[in-house]
Amino acid sequence: MFNLKFFNSFVGFSIFFYYIGLYSFAIFGVLDIIMENLLPTIFDIFNHLHCHHNNKKMSIYHHGGSSSLFIRFWMFTISYFYDQKKMMIINLEWNQRITRKRYR
Repeated sequence: MFNLKFFNSFVGFSIFFYYIGLYSFAIFGVLDIIMENLLPTIFDIFNHLHCHHNNKKMSIYHHGGSSSLFIRFWMFTISYFYDQKKMMIINLEWNQRITRKRYR
């Protein structure tokens, strides 16, 4: 009734999109750093070098700084090395559950 090959291909696709999500997380982290550092200077140039803390437009882009970069880097590394083992364990558990339900 339940096709096991379909489920294995589904797990493979989920891992594939999971890694796409990880790398896009890293890329968007880099883009966020660029937006934090470059866009304030661009808006300063366009606003005739006013102080960006008094400017309402810039408070959207300028958040965090080096601390947010540090936290983002550690979250990326921990999630990358921890979730590789976790995904393997989850796949084994799901395959065992399905085979138990199938052959019970």
